[in-house]
Amino acid sequence: MVKRLCMVIMLGFGVVMLHGSSGYAEDKILASYERYELDNGLVVIIEEDHRLPVLSIQTWHRGGSAQEQEYIGTGISHLVEHMLFKGTHSRDVGSIGKEVKALGGSIGGYTTLDRTVYTLELPSASAMKGLELMTDVILNSSFHAEEFEKEREVIYKEIKLTMDSPGKFLFRKLFEVTFTDHPYRFPVIGFRDRLASLDVEGVYEFYKKTYVPNNLVMVIVGDVDPIEVLEKIRDLYKDTPRGEPLIPTHVPERPLLGQKEERFEKDVAKVRVLLGWMGPSIRHKDLFRVDTLASILGDGKTSRLYRVVKEEKQLVYAIDAFSYTPREQGVFGVSFTVEPQKVEEAKAAILDEIKKIKRELVKTEELDRVKAQTISSYIFHMESVGGRAGYLGMNEVMVGDPGFSKTYLKGMRLVQAEDVQEAARKYLELENMIDVRIYPKGMEEEKRNNLEASEWSTHVEKFDNGLTLVIQVDRALPIVSVNAVFLGGQRAETVEKMGISNFMASMLLKGTKKHDQFEIAEVIENRGGSLSAYGGNNSFGLRMKVISEYLEESFDVFADVLLNADFPEPEIEKTRLVILASLEEQEKDIYSMGSILLNQNLYKGHPYGFRDSGSKESVLGIRRGDLRDFYRRLTRPDNMVLTVYGDVEKEEIVNLVKNSFKNWRAQDNNSIDIKPELPKTLDKVLKETYSLDKEQTLLLIGFPGVDIYSEDKFVFEVTNEILTGQGGRLFERIRGEASLAYSVGSFYQIGLDPGSFVFYVFTVSSQVDQAREKIFEEIALMQNELIGEEELSMAKNKLVGQNLRGKQSLGSRAFDAALNELYGLGYDYDLGYEERIRNVTAGDIQKAAKKYWIQDRYVNIVAGNLGDNERTGNDDDE
Repeated sequence: MVKRLCMVIMLGFGVVMLHGSSGYAEDKILASYERYELDNGLVVIIEEDHRLPVLSIQTWHRGGSAQEQEYIGTGISHLVEHMLFKGTHSRDVGSIGKEVKALGGSIGGYTTLDRTVYTLELPSASAMKGLELMTDVILNSSFHAEEFEKEREVIYKEIKLTMDSPGKFLFRKLFEVTFTDHPYRFPVIGFRDRLASLDVEGVYEFYKKTYVPNNLVMVIVGDVDPIEVLEKIRDLYKDTPRGEPLIPTHVPERPLLGQKEERFEKDVAKVRVLLGWMGPSIRHKDLFRVDTLASILGDGKTSRLYRVVKEEKQLVYAIDAFSYTPREQGVFGVSFTVEPQKVEEAKAAILDEIKKIKRELVKTEELDRVKAQTISSYIFHMESVGGRAGYLGMNEVMVGDPGFSKTYLKGMRLVQAEDVQEAARKYLELENMIDVRIYPKGMEEEKRNNLEASEWSTHVEKFDNGLTLVIQVDRALPIVSVNAVFLGGQRAETVEKMGISNFMASMLLKGTKKHDQFEIAEVIENRGGSLSAYGGNNSFGLRMKVISEYLEESFDVFADVLLNADFPEPEIEKTRLVILASLEEQEKDIYSMGSILLNQNLYKGHPYGFRDSGSKESVLGIRRGDLRDFYRRLTRPDNMVLTVYGDVEKEEIVNLVKNSFKNWRAQDNNSIDIKPELPKTLDKVLKETYSLDKEQTLLLIGFPGVDIYSEDKFVFEVTNEILTGQGGRLFERIRGEASLAYSVGSFYQIGLDPGSFVFYVFTVSSQVDQAREKIFEEIALMQNELIGEEELSMAKNKLVGQNLRGKQSLGSRAFDAALNELYGLGYDYDLGYEERIRNVTAGDIQKAAKKYWIQDRYVNIVAGNLGDNERTGNDDDE
């Protein structure tokens, strides 16, 4: 669910320097932008960032579903978004995705209530070509009738998927109930019957009428020359005149009078509840107060609702508060997941906390936490050019000021306890509350790849106790990412203790011998940082991201968790209930159950085939001693790699780590030896189905794959890119040509032991067999014909560009380095990524297709709506 959504979408990174705080973090934010408006009304915003040769080009259309006028409720804006990638007058259907791949980039788009956005990220060397492509898509889309019908069919399936998602369904219903007059009551995607009433001529006319320069904003952030970019855009738009401006929809919404309730039944395991109230818009003076109120109530483990309702009273499995602030009237909400018998008690506890805020002023510490989180969120999101472009565009389109972030941060910093109390009293009137619920069915009522820039230097230190420390100094921003990883995870489990790794990871932050879970959270969250534990297939560990000035005190807590995790008995029981609840939820989710069945059949006899959260029986059988034994056996210095990346001094980090772990030694002299029995060889087709009362059907076709040490993994990566995504073979042939699916693609899984290669299709039951046939037609084609050089080159360019963009995130670099070092590949393994990808040949792909995709040795899973062939169980007769 959306959390403090307004703040997340509004911050315009790299625009202004913060004022009025202690200063160190803000002093490092010195980037600037320039805003231009052309004679035809097109707004252009450009920000230079030469740290890496990457670029984000975004075009923001000032209209969304609420500005559709006579087409309201059809989802025409969303349909136009789909059509703009389906060809232009000079680019054939399918060529846009291929061209973007060839440039090493990625494209995307989305539609909301108040805007439609198109994004293109690519290496900066392709800036001019990227601007040409983006402009052609925005101004010259062709709207072929055949493609129009295909995309409408795709959206029909998307509507069904929305109906199957409890979180999306509930949020949509909240808006329907809240807004009785305003167009916000209509779903962005539209209603099926109204969508069906559209024809291609009318949609094209709507597109040509509204996609005019004065309704558009172009944002360019990255390694560019602003003068060159601006001149290029002037040239591209020189023959495009102004048009009719979009008039923002303004329908004053009547205040809510009296409580409103809606109850629905769907195939869910627990009750989902949304409590809602009308809130302010993004332009309202109360914005800062209400965002602060939402954060205090439901943002993080130190928030009131999490601490009281979830942890102390153990009434809910998950809880969150949010403030959604669009251009017009907004919505404030509290969402939670709960057992049916605890709904009313949980609701009462939530309302008690709201009443308490109305009666008593919030504490200074709570306000300080929110302000620290605001500043750190601002800085953390500055890492990617796409993030900054998004915030600049958001600020311009929603508020009319690309630098609105300055106003927002200043406004948040000035909020006082009295302001929060006033906001709660003004907006959260209990007698004017909306209560929307979903009950379970049957009851009453979610730079190049070489990173050797001069600012970055990497150092490896190995300590006497076996600990490996990797430090990378990167002073671009005042951020530090710390990662501690250990061999283990699911791969170290036994069938009797299935899920213990996930259980242990869930408990790591629940308390140590010195601090309880709330003291741990307070140290990190009050400084705007984040600390999380993870449990994976092959490893587990801790991840922390903080502002550099707070590293030392945060690291003390980080080290304490590693050394002294205590696994308190009361928290074990709470966590056990949460895990059991999640297992029930999985059983109601098509993709979760399909994946579980796939893995069980592909990895028979190996822990990769276990359910990552375990089974009900195994979870019930795990005791405190089991968790402590599993933790102590694997959490030891000679099994750990620690990476510290960011705005640090090398010697200071070495000394910090040395002092923190100087007395840490392994309990015995035996080395870690995790060698599970390899999966049994698949020698036939295994078929299994799982019936769920859903609209959609999921088809999974899985083949045995490779491990991380195999060079074939790069062949898999290129092959997967050729097959999946917009412009991919599966997308074009199964969704584009045949309209058999809303979502289709492939993915591969790799680990320390052999993984898999999987094809997937979300479709309807009557089209499963056709979709399967199309998959195997594509497999046969790749086995019998060499991939063309152009198609191969496009896939490689896309992967190299994508990898480069991923390196913008300090946390991503630090985590990847830690895992690569832990797995014996070397922390700098990724520096050779581009070369390995470029070396893959068409012959390699054909050879791998023949070697791994053996057509009488695979796993076939069908989950969801089984139609006339409905049954649940295993069929391995073939």
